[in-house]
Amino acid sequence: MPVHQRHVGFVFQEHRLFPHYSVRGNLTYGTRRPSRGSTPITFDKVVDILGIGPLLDRKPAALSGGERQRVAIGRALLSNPKLLIMDEPTSVLTPQEAEDLFATLRLAVADGMSVIFISHKLHEVMAIADRVVV
Repeated sequence: MPVHQRHVGFVFQEHRLFPHYSVRGNLTYGTRRPSRGSTPITFDKVVDILGIGPLLDRKPAALSGGERQRVAIGRALLSNPKLLIMDEPTSVLTPQEAEDLFATLRLAVADGMSVIFISHKLHEVMAIADRVVV
């Protein structure tokens, strides 16, 4: 299946942002229309939830690790995936940023998105999972 038809979003542990794009460019890269019947998460909503509005014109090199991770999460959400795979997404987030992420993921899952959340922090997995594989 061609990549553009897979509808899978990834959040890697190492951020993997495009260094030559601004935060805005990284967020909008790969943005696609949602599947029929699903409610898309909007650019403004992602920016608000992740608290990255003041960062939109900055390049990834000028961001902290937590800021980079929030941008990577936003980019994945804006691709409107049916499946979101997240590898240690909270490793550089503050506890409040992690809780905000969990709230966002709960909404996305309620709208039909499936999430594979990879973590060594069992309390985080239990906060959002309906099934756990160890």
